[in-house]
Amino acid sequence: MEDSVVSSRMMQLIACRLYSLLFAATGVFSIGVGAVGLYDWAFGLPVELHARLSTAELRPWFLIGSAGFTLFGAVHVFLSIFAWFARIWPMVVGTLFWTFLITAPFTRPVWTRGFGVADIVVLGTLVVLTMLALIARYMSTRIPIA
Repeated sequence: MEDSVVSSRMMQLIACRLYSLLFAATGVFSIGVGAVGLYDWAFGLPVELHARLSTAELRPWFLIGSAGFTLFGAVHVFLSIFAWFARIWPMVVGTLFWTFLITAPFTRPVWTRGFGVADIVVLGTLVVLTMLALIARYMSTRIPIA
């Protein structure tokens, strides 16, 4: 019986750590993109793009997009820290966040809907890891130690 408790806790730890690594990588990438965008917004576009784009029209969009990417990344890094310590709640919150983010096209008209393969793979991975951690947590609390 004790071996099954240890193995279910190990299964939960592995699922949480994988989830944490995925979210940390997404967060660091998003913060990097946001930082580059904020730098471009603060100090101007590179010379190559300056001739093609009107900075007066795009300047507010650089700020909004860059701040959005930075906030998106910060939320992912925050959740990944707690998931690393085998907490279940950041996994549930992160999976719900991605579910609403990816299924948002259902609010648009039918002819503009569409899922990319990456959307389905990311959401499927997050759901599987979250369910695995939840099942492992349930098993470790329900197995009597004799």
